[in-house]
Amino acid sequence: LVRSFKQVAVDRTSAKRRSFALDELVAETLLTMAPGFKRSEHVIENAVPPGIRFDSYPGPLGQMLGNLISNAIKFTETGWVRIEGRVVQCDAAAAVLEFTVADSGIGIPEDRRHRLFQPFSQLDSPTTRQYGGTGLGLSISKRLVELMGGELALDSVLGQGSTFYFTLTLDAVD
Repeated sequence: LVRSFKQVAVDRTSAKRRSFALDELVAETLLTMAPGFKRSEHVIENAVPPGIRFDSYPGPLGQMLGNLISNAIKFTETGWVRIEGRVVQCDAAAAVLEFTVADSGIGIPEDRRHRLFQPFSQLDSPTTRQYGGTGLGLSISKRLVELMGGELALDSVLGQGSTFYFTLTLDAVD
């Protein structure tokens, strides 16, 4: 499964490399999440600065962000979800980006975090029944981040929320 997943990811991304603006990609991703916003009491903060352009694979990047934002919305009945993207290092050829999706949701117990990135794994049965889902979003996001040469991690406080963050190196566009 991992081998075939990797090949599919590489095939899909290689055909869709293009120049894109980071803020526009985040805005498009948020637009696909609009039905979830309407059913909730969320304050959504998009703190991605405008005008930063890259030459890379916006499809997988949008999917990673979409999975993380979807989870943040799902596990935050009321409160806030914040999306940030920032350049942490840059030269003429490439930039290292850090993306953060944070929420004020239910949080994740430390003793269960190791299961989050495994396919079809969820925290526990009551959580699955209450919030639904397949347990694939985070494992797919982690794999895509790794295929693009980055890392995905999280910080969380039970009852106070979670912060998922990942770094990627993307080709810069003048």
